[in-house]
Amino acid sequence: MGTGIGRLADVQRLENEVRQAQQAVDAATGTAEAGEQLIEATVTGNGELRELVLDPRVYREFAPEVLAAEIVTAVNEARAAAHQNALDAWIEILPADAGDDVTFEPMLAELRRMRETVADGGPR
Repeated sequence: MGTGIGRLADVQRLENEVRQAQQAVDAATGTAEAGEQLIEATVTGNGELRELVLDPRVYREFAPEVLAAEIVTAVNEARAAAHQNALDAWIEILPADAGDDVTFEPMLAELRRMRETVADGGPR
């Protein structure tokens, strides 16, 4: 095993990599179209709707319930694309058993705990 200083550097390096991946996820988006390409939705890697564009023709082309369903379709497809783009952004540092949850805070909390343990001269 390495020295406490070496382990601390490793933990800090990993923490920086996780933060960079988190920034990439935050920047990731997904866009999808629906309703004969008259509806476009853009969703962030965190699943938030960033933009919804409706061509004015949608109001003539679709009944209200159909328009609503097409908007839901566009948003859901954009969310799926954003989620995949977010996963792609940090797949390199994912543990093999991490699944597809793009939540960084638990990982960052564990890295902070490890850094503090090593810095305090904890187990080596």
